[in-house]
Amino acid sequence: MRISSSAGLLFSLVGFGVSGLLACGGEDTKETATSTTTSTTGTGGATSTTTSTMGTGGDTSTTTSTMGTGGATGQGGAMGQGGATGQGGAGGAGGGGGSGPAALKGFFYWGDFASNGLKELALFAVPEAMHIPTALPGVKQIDVFYEIAQSHDGKKLAMALSADGGKPKVFVGNADGTGEAIVVADFTGAGNATNLELSNLAWSPNDMSLAFRLDAATNGQHLVHVVPADGSQTTAKLVTPSPTAAQEASPSLTWADNTHLAVVGDFAVDNSLNLFLTDTVAAVPTLTAVIDASMLNVSTKLVKPGVQTGADGKLYFLSSHATGKTYLYAADANGMNVGLVAAAASVKNGQVQAELTNFALSPDAMSVAFGANELQNGLVQLFTAPLAAQTATKITAFTMPPAMGGSSGPSSSTTNAIVWRPDGMMLGVIADWKVAMADADNDYAAFVVPTTGNPAPVRVASATLPTASKNVAQLAFSGDSTYLAILGDLVVNNDTEFYSTVDFTTADQQPVAIRTKGVVAGGDIEGISVLR
Repeated sequence: MRISSSAGLLFSLVGFGVSGLLACGGEDTKETATSTTTSTTGTGGATSTTTSTMGTGGDTSTTTSTMGTGGATGQGGAMGQGGATGQGGAGGAGGGGGSGPAALKGFFYWGDFASNGLKELALFAVPEAMHIPTALPGVKQIDVFYEIAQSHDGKKLAMALSADGGKPKVFVGNADGTGEAIVVADFTGAGNATNLELSNLAWSPNDMSLAFRLDAATNGQHLVHVVPADGSQTTAKLVTPSPTAAQEASPSLTWADNTHLAVVGDFAVDNSLNLFLTDTVAAVPTLTAVIDASMLNVSTKLVKPGVQTGADGKLYFLSSHATGKTYLYAADANGMNVGLVAAAASVKNGQVQAELTNFALSPDAMSVAFGANELQNGLVQLFTAPLAAQTATKITAFTMPPAMGGSSGPSSSTTNAIVWRPDGMMLGVIADWKVAMADADNDYAAFVVPTTGNPAPVRVASATLPTASKNVAQLAFSGDSTYLAILGDLVVNNDTEFYSTVDFTTADQQPVAIRTKGVVAGGDIEGISVLR
């Protein structure tokens, strides 16, 4: 799927199979994949059979499912997970499957990969290639493509961009590309004349609202705005009022519920980061601090960006407000009852609680993976635990510590350095763990780590030649847990390209061999997002 800014008012969304991105040019050839889907619906149930063959000499799998009297009520209907229609193969309320298109799995990606300076959105999709037309009204050429976000139900796609020399807008269209997208937020009158940045695009849990961070003010101050997702009010509502022009939101915002946002920022004391809650439906939104300002300072005691919401409704976040050391905390959705997460606090070096570097909640938001400097020697290991547990399980055992005073492990400067595979059985980690003595510190590669700790972690991809200027920037697993997408500057310095692999056991796969989408000279792929 590709939204091309050179295509005038009509943008084409083209999906590509595992044979590679055939229409983009300059890509590496991959093995072909064929897929056929048949389904029948009869009285008393729906039956779906899917057969697929992938690659030379390929692997073949057949799945048959029959669902009960009156038909299945598949989740999401036509574009459900893992089958012809609905979740598992039969879809549509009241029964009946097989009339909709096969569910796509893959990744959106965006940037100026095909022509330097020409921003485009594309889709790497498996198992089938599709051509899906869509339209962005009034758009002739995209100047900046900021990011996209797919709704929780998988049906809608929000796209933040600026076009034709104008200010940022947020469009919402059908995720399958049908119909015409609508404008839901328009910053045509924004005061900031240049260098506007829109980020952290996030759907509310009920998919009724969109929140994002934008430096629309004249002084370039980053603040959080909210709009209805149906386009009924395109003038965005500011929900993080700031006392001074210097105080703003950090690149982190999370919906605590359908009407409240959790935002990290320095709204109380300049440069002193705290966690705040804001009511997005209040006539005059106000910010409520979660941590008492007296416990914070501008350097050693602060809340870290990257708040996440657990299945228990609590907010989970890293903070050093208590002792100057970073630990994992939980708070009620209203910001009350802040306390240490017991499983993370159980990791100690002797009697001293180990400091944490990163964390990520599982796809069901009931477990956590985190990095901890267990031996206080800079070598960070990974641990997992159910959120309600009292202890954690160590799942890595790297042995080569960094140079004196250094650190080795998940990137502490990347909010999403740890990502869970959808099936919960594996983690993707951006890290600089040494697997050989010659490995340089701060060369960040793509690792896969089983959440059970067995088998051992594997460094699946790293830069062709070790250098601190070439690194993995982003990881994402496909919705069916079969693909790992890797965004990184791994071959040509300063050219960020898209790589993917289904092989989670072979170490140090050559980047050129797994390159899914190359870029033209000077071009970059700027981001990837999982297709739900």
